[in-house]
Amino acid sequence: MCNYTQKHITAKEKSWDRQAAALDSPAYRITLTDPLGMAKPWNMGKGQGSQGQEGFYTKEEVKDLIPTLSAKNAQGRNIFITPIDEDHHYLVLDDSSAAQVDELKQHGFKPALTQESSPGNVQAIFKIPRVKNSVTEQKAANNVVQRLNKEFGDPNFSGVIHPFRMAGFTNPKPKHKDRNGNFPFVQIKTAQGGLCERMAQAMENPRIEKATVTRKAIIKAVAEEKKQVNGLTSAEHAFCRAWHKVKGLAVAKGWPLDNSKIDFRACKELLGRYRKEIVKAALVKVSPSIETRHSDLKDYAHRTVERADQERIQEQAKSKKQRRGMSMGGR
Repeated sequence: MCNYTQKHITAKEKSWDRQAAALDSPAYRITLTDPLGMAKPWNMGKGQGSQGQEGFYTKEEVKDLIPTLSAKNAQGRNIFITPIDEDHHYLVLDDSSAAQVDELKQHGFKPALTQESSPGNVQAIFKIPRVKNSVTEQKAANNVVQRLNKEFGDPNFSGVIHPFRMAGFTNPKPKHKDRNGNFPFVQIKTAQGGLCERMAQAMENPRIEKATVTRKAIIKAVAEEKKQVNGLTSAEHAFCRAWHKVKGLAVAKGWPLDNSKIDFRACKELLGRYRKEIVKAALVKVSPSIETRHSDLKDYAHRTVERADQERIQEQAKSKKQRRGMSMGGR
């Protein structure tokens, strides 16, 4: 029995070594949860800091805890980790598939880690640099990870700081129990590590470096920031200004922030001044996080611009008809 237990501990240690090497985070949070929701989540580091604050664990300390975590896992607890790193974000794609992750890879989105959390369900972790002292950094990261999951994974995924399963342990959700009463192990598929530059590009949403700014100042600063990007055409500058103008209006009105709807309205505003093909090109190049929202950018740009142009023409015809009616009534 002892050898059997040690064999499983050793297997978990090897899985953790691979997982930790791929993530390369200076510290981790460890969270245990009850899949049935009967017990409260347990943050193992809560109150364990030197002054009673939350304590975090190095990769070596996590490894030392594996026998304890293994016992808790055998009792039916989920074992989650969260990288704690001031210099990087760890964007989690949850409840995806191998095919969807492969599609992302074909577009240049290279995860540091992929693992199968249950049969057919893949988690992918993308590591990207974090910009410090930016009032919009967290919102930009949340937007990217939410759009990523909406398109390729769990549409209800909440934000960028999110726990994921520790490799080598079982996923004890009742629905995953097989005919023999066993639960699936979380298995690492790839562990290449490194930063995802393509995903970092999707973080082009506003990263304003001032401590406090008004909403109007943010919109203006973002527009100016975009103007400074080398190689942008006049149409791309105009799209940037229109996009953030529409977003600012949505924020002011309390409307849901839907980037695709903002794309649509920005395109409609440009179509009176630029040809459709130019607007399509500007949409693809400038619209924030568009790569994570749509896999076929050419098709998305075509459909968005054509619908926007159709609506613009209909509105112009309706306005012209109304003016003609007013003119006839005046006679």
